[in-house]
Amino acid sequence: MPKLDGLELCSALRDRGNDVPFLLFTARELEDLEGAADDAGVTNIVQKGTGTEQYSVLADHIRDVV
Repeated sequence: MPKLDGLELCSALRDRGNDVPFLLFTARELEDLEGAADDAGVTNIVQKGTGTEQYSVLADHIRDVV
């Protein structure tokens, strides 16, 4: 996203009172994000990987929160 990242987007949604489930799909290391993601109100983090297996993981998380 050119103007903000996922954490900033989630934080902006939460600041506006929106409590929609928010899954962060990222290439960054999970350890680097966990604290900031909790602070921003992220529902769950899914790490991108190589290949297509991460899409199944992402789909599972979407099903879980919906």
